[in-house]
Amino acid sequence: AYVQVDHTPLDIEIVDDEFREAIGRPFLTLAIDINTRMVVGYYLSLEAPSATSVAMCIASSILSKKRKLIELDIDADWQVEGLMDSIHTDNGPDFRTNHISRACLKYGIHWEFRPIGGARFGGHIERLIGVVNIEMHILDGTTFSNIQERGTYNSAGHACMTLKELEYYIVYWITKVYHQKKHSKLGMSPLQKWQDGVWGTKTSVGTGLKERVSDEDTLFIDFLPEFESTIQRVGVQKDNLFYFADCLRQWVNCVDPEDVNKKRKKKFLFKRDPRDISLIWFYEPLSNTYFKVPTAKREIPPISLFEYKQVQKYLRGEQHDNQNQDEIYQAILHLREQLKQSRSLTRKQRRVNQRKKENAKATHHLSVKNEPEKPSIVENSVQPTNDLWSIPLTAFEDLRG
Repeated sequence: AYVQVDHTPLDIEIVDDEFREAIGRPFLTLAIDINTRMVVGYYLSLEAPSATSVAMCIASSILSKKRKLIELDIDADWQVEGLMDSIHTDNGPDFRTNHISRACLKYGIHWEFRPIGGARFGGHIERLIGVVNIEMHILDGTTFSNIQERGTYNSAGHACMTLKELEYYIVYWITKVYHQKKHSKLGMSPLQKWQDGVWGTKTSVGTGLKERVSDEDTLFIDFLPEFESTIQRVGVQKDNLFYFADCLRQWVNCVDPEDVNKKRKKKFLFKRDPRDISLIWFYEPLSNTYFKVPTAKREIPPISLFEYKQVQKYLRGEQHDNQNQDEIYQAILHLREQLKQSRSLTRKQRRVNQRKKENAKATHHLSVKNEPEKPSIVENSVQPTNDLWSIPLTAFEDLRG
């Protein structure tokens, strides 16, 4: 009913997949149910906390965890899913985003912000984050809580876990240790408190299961960052990239019906995943449906917004046309080839490489028709394909008993 969400950099250094050398600290976004202290969702990434982190954490909170547990090969009970009533966060800019607020409104989720200076109102999630980071202190590569605690310990030198292995460890700890252990404030385990709250006890009636979302793909797209744009003959332009698909044709140069002078062009809603901007999603107003729109130059490969900004910086530095789609494509290939040929990688560059790999694996590719046969009013008609949690992971064996 009431969920708190917050981020933290984890107190541990991790290594990249290829060279097994330190690349820095990952970030964890967590969501906790206030009444039972159950972890209802999470998002682990090398990217700094952002609106995307919030969206992915909320999506994981709402959706079933069964597929994730199967992929991680963890035999655990984590039957937490469905739409929450309220979400409580601090006042950070990553939480104060219009598209997330509108998505919550669509699904009937009420969003509340802490009063300014009211850190005590986020005590539940803050304590959980503290407990998670204490757990990191027993692992090789830990940074501890501060310099005094770390002393002469070489965190980067002792780092040994990849992002995949760390995710396995965290999910295993959540489901096998934290949820099962007696909570000092509850007098029972979070899992027992959750089950009592949902199914009831001899003396109290349970709430029953929360409403589930059947269309996972549409839920995911609804929480993605959005922008508005007119549709020209060349398609849609965003950050010097052009996008086009047949579903846009009937809306080319469409006049805004609210403009009495009939001169202003109508703006349409688009969604974009920062982890892969080689495609966007067009919200078709007649059918109320999302349609996939790739780049006009189809050769442009999947690329994150982070990597694309590097491409644009390179083009400006070389005094090339940073709006020319062929130049952009060639720059992507050139910079990626440079990465492959680099033998003595710096810590920063290894982190950049790993972020690119994680974004490529984590991106949720949805498969839908690009053009409806007959526009009709159909809510949430994107067909579910792949699971949002589509990263294949390898189990980490060295777990604490």
